Amino acid sequence: MKSTAFDKKILESEMKVINLFLFFSLFLIANVIRGEEVIVTDWEIVDGVPTAWEFLTEGIQCEVANAGMHRILSKKIVEGDWVIEAEIECSNNRSSASQSIHFSVAEDYSYGYILTLKGSELLLTRTVVGEGEASWTKNIVSNAISAELLGFGTGDYEIVVDSFAMESSKKEAITDNFESDLSKWNCYIGQATTHGGKLLLGNNNVAAHNEGIRTIDHIAPTEYLEAIIEVDTASGEGGYQFDFRLATDDSGYIGIQRRFGHFGSKILFKVVPGWDLPSIDVPNQNRQFKLKITCDQSIGVSAGYYDLLDGKGWVKIGDTIQIEAARRNVKVWPVAVNMSMRKLKIFKRGGTYAFSLDDHIVGTITNPKLRGAIQINDLYKFPEPNKGRYGLAFIDSGKYRISKFQIRSLQSVRKYKGNPILPSHAPQGAWDQNQAFPATIRKFGDMYYLYYTGVDNADPKLEGGGIGRIGVATSNDGYYFEKYDKNPIFDRVVPDSDSSLKLQGMASVKLPDGKYALTYTVWNGKRWGALEYAVGSSPLGPFHLGLKNPMIVTSNGPDFDESHVHLHNVVREDDGSYVMLYTGFGRVLDYWGDRGGFATSKDFTMWTKYAGNPVFPLGENGAWDDNHVRPKGFIKYGNYYYMFYEGAHYAEHVELWFDQVGMARSKDLIHWERYPYNPIIPIDAGGGRDTLVTEWPTPIETESGLAVFYWGGMPGDVGISRAEISRELLEAWK
Repeated sequence: MKSTAFDKKILESEMKVINLFLFFSLFLIANVIRGEEVIVTDWEIVDGVPTAWEFLTEGIQCEVANAGMHRILSKKIVEGDWVIEAEIECSNNRSSASQSIHFSVAEDYSYGYILTLKGSELLLTRTVVGEGEASWTKNIVSNAISAELLGFGTGDYEIVVDSFAMESSKKEAITDNFESDLSKWNCYIGQATTHGGKLLLGNNNVAAHNEGIRTIDHIAPTEYLEAIIEVDTASGEGGYQFDFRLATDDSGYIGIQRRFGHFGSKILFKVVPGWDLPSIDVPNQNRQFKLKITCDQSIGVSAGYYDLLDGKGWVKIGDTIQIEAARRNVKVWPVAVNMSMRKLKIFKRGGTYAFSLDDHIVGTITNPKLRGAIQINDLYKFPEPNKGRYGLAFIDSGKYRISKFQIRSLQSVRKYKGNPILPSHAPQGAWDQNQAFPATIRKFGDMYYLYYTGVDNADPKLEGGGIGRIGVATSNDGYYFEKYDKNPIFDRVVPDSDSSLKLQGMASVKLPDGKYALTYTVWNGKRWGALEYAVGSSPLGPFHLGLKNPMIVTSNGPDFDESHVHLHNVVREDDGSYVMLYTGFGRVLDYWGDRGGFATSKDFTMWTKYAGNPVFPLGENGAWDDNHVRPKGFIKYGNYYYMFYEGAHYAEHVELWFDQVGMARSKDLIHWERYPYNPIIPIDAGGGRDTLVTEWPTPIETESGLAVFYWGGMPGDVGISRAEISRELLEAWK
């Protein structure tokens, strides 16, 4: 729907109201320790002896006489993004006493996180207790149940199923040996087939896809239900997995997964809503196996089993009783033992949490709710919490003194409710069928020009599945964009041939002679090896290859940009010179990663790399951007240049990198200061649509501050999106 001027007035008014709300919220909860009345107004004693707690003007004290849980939780609910800070001292046995902060705790205690400092370890634990699993156990045995068989792969794969059977204690049954067709099943995703008495999932030359079938008939379990499948073979390259589950009418399910490739060779039992049990390692050579799920109403337990056909019979994976009340470690960080008072700090931005001890970053976790990569698909339905209670807990005997405990709300960017402004996928056969991600946003005259890279479906072996070209979409208001009907406006053709090189669009600049230049990076089959430019007579082109290419190439020797040069942007300065921030992948002190470099030019074609590169290093160890940083867009606004970049850390708990958008500022493009509450455009919590990624940021100035266009969304629905950064947020930078 096209946004009107009236819509934008409402948006600006809403932003002012939100800013006022954040100011008063910050004022109200900036210091929750106010005196004797704090127990009445702020805290609830949840566990332990009430007389163990004292709420004084100068702080909180807890004296644990006998070891055991002593816990308080806030009566208030905190929402959105925040920082918790606490200073805790134990008067005896300080080196090993357990000190915990609880956060994002659901009002019914069914979910939450615990950060515990004990001796030389800092532990992050998630907890799921009570109603979630208990009600699920009752639900799964009372509702009618269907079976689902799902294959998923990131590359070519094939899973062959030999037989399936599901029956209840009243001899009600659904069986299939796949000798005929799939008449007993609904093919709800992909193109599952049968051949030679086998069910085939995958191996249809389509990479990164699902294939799934669901039984047409349902069984209403009475006392006992059992379902068994036999997997004959599973093969292929890349990551793929098999997921066999029983689903109820309300979309909840229990299931058993078999994982291969970079997902690991593991079997795990899963309950949704709820948690996966710890996965079972299985040798890679076992390509034939059976999986079994049972539901026993008489004892209220659902269980999962596997059989490797090795003569040892069924091995139990787990059951719902085991997860009715569960606490699971997410991450353990070793820390230095310190006998003095410890300062703990927890920072939340979207689905990312960062933890500091004694003013030093210890570690970062994004989407701690996930147990595996495949669960990313479930985050929109079962997102990270975005509100909850917070509190303190002590277990070991001793006297604890909390001299400071405060929680501060943080101002956040405002993501446009109409996102994506440009969808990622186009019709089949289009030049931008697979992807569309932002290159840059420019305003020439009264028109906004959003340049983007489109990727076709020509070659699944290439990143994104095909060849990249540059297109443009135009807008009168910066919200509603229409693709140019003569796209693509630039295609990097191999000389003396009709074939195209894969490229990624980056910047657009108006030159002194009135022409327009597009910059981009080129894939040479092995690396992003050069930055080039094309020239056109108007912002819409047509564009032709520049005569003095390349602009920037990879370094020859060991350097920060020896392997790749890719994401970048170019700005023309007031004096007519040009400046560039670009991303290089290479080594610094033998540590590989993406970092930011700086280059200058007087005429746009001849460029000089800054001798002190890289000017933008990796984040400090443990930070959200300690694995790679990729400068993409920057803009001069007020007294500063503001840069927006992709940052990521390696999430060991799911073996993924979570790219998110960060912000930094500089007065000289060389010395950079990171925004203290990055990532500025995070992966969403609480049901937002950016559950997968935020990256490829490019800014433009607006009446109220800056707008950043970025690539964000959820699995299957990633597109070019818009976020507003208010002038007040930039001016309040501390």
